[in-house]
Amino acid sequence: MSEEINNREIEVRFLGINVEEIVKKLLLMGAKDKGEELLEETIFYDLDKKWLAEKKVVRLRKTPTKQLLTYKHTTADTPNGTEEIEMTVDDLAKTKSLLEALGLKAFRIQEKKRRIFLWDGVEFAIDEHPMVPPYLEIEGPSETLIKDAARAVELDWKDAHFESSRDFIENYYKIPLTSYKTYTFKKIE
Repeated sequence: MSEEINNREIEVRFLGINVEEIVKKLLLMGAKDKGEELLEETIFYDLDKKWLAEKKVVRLRKTPTKQLLTYKHTTADTPNGTEEIEMTVDDLAKTKSLLEALGLKAFRIQEKKRRIFLWDGVEFAIDEHPMVPPYLEIEGPSETLIKDAARAVELDWKDAHFESSRDFIENYYKIPLTSYKTYTFKKIE
């Protein structure tokens, strides 16, 4: 979910959640449980990896129901500090070839599990990466709505994280994600 006008992603993360408690609260609120899915992703950077310092990334994502190409550029660690341009693609292999022809390189294959709930125009995603405890991502059309959503599940805004998942995985959990070629539930190297 992105704000359409200026391609701004508006989201926040809460680390170290109690999944059972969050799910119970979401269901009691009447949130719609969309189920859990495995997301398979290929992460691309420029050849010189300048994009790492510039906080830019291109991601190819395969879900059970669709395939997505996403460009992200984080300019500030705030709820709306990331530009996101996302579109569906029909052919992952051709899209990968196109990105490589444009000078990008696939640096990492990764996976995460995601369980999505929808409530009042807001998406709650319980995400789990290898070696990282589950966390909650709340995304919506405005910062006000995601603050209200956080309050609805009794989370304190002072505990919110605004950095990218790569940044908090590396900085908070001390996992050297950018050095891995494979970061999946079956293999990390």
